[in-house]
Amino acid sequence: MKSMKKALGVLALSLAGTTSATAGLLSIEGGQVGTLPGNHNPSGGITKPGLQVTYGGNLKADANVNLTYEFLGSEASFENIFLTINGQGFNNKQTQAGQEIFDSVLQGNWLNFSFKTPHATVANGNNNDNNIHQADLLKPSFFLAAAGENSYYIGLNDDGGHFDYDFDDMVLKVTATKTPTPVPVPGTVALIGLGLLALRKRNR
Repeated sequence: MKSMKKALGVLALSLAGTTSATAGLLSIEGGQVGTLPGNHNPSGGITKPGLQVTYGGNLKADANVNLTYEFLGSEASFENIFLTINGQGFNNKQTQAGQEIFDSVLQGNWLNFSFKTPHATVANGNNNDNNIHQADLLKPSFFLAAAGENSYYIGLNDDGGHFDYDFDDMVLKVTATKTPTPVPVPGTVALIGLGLLALRKRNR
């Protein structure tokens, strides 16, 4: 009986460990590391010049995650729209700082968001990298920067550097939490019950 109790204790600890782990839920792939320029000045001022960022990178889920996108601010003459795959979005001319929208994504997939500008649309998974410094190309792009555990800042440059190169035309933050994995409690209880029954019959 003691060995049975010990096994159940080990099982409980292992289940607790697998459901509480949250490290490394998102990661950046590709892009070029740099710093935000001196003219980066979005409303709210949470991201500032000199912040280390990745230009042209894309954000991928390293687990099944729920996502919270928070609008932080902007500084742009153009009207720009942020969209997720489920149709929720932000508009830099209408959305208030602190407003949130929600999404989810499966492990190994790109986060499903895009920015629509008057010139073009740029989507995560197809962010612009090498062309963003060429002033004759109207190709929007965005930066990514760490914003805490499982959180990243995302900042749009809406014109590819044709008019300015400040990456403050819309700034938001995405935070990931691990999607809870259902624990097969009924099956586990049934197996334990069968084991106890077998043990009881053996002891008779």
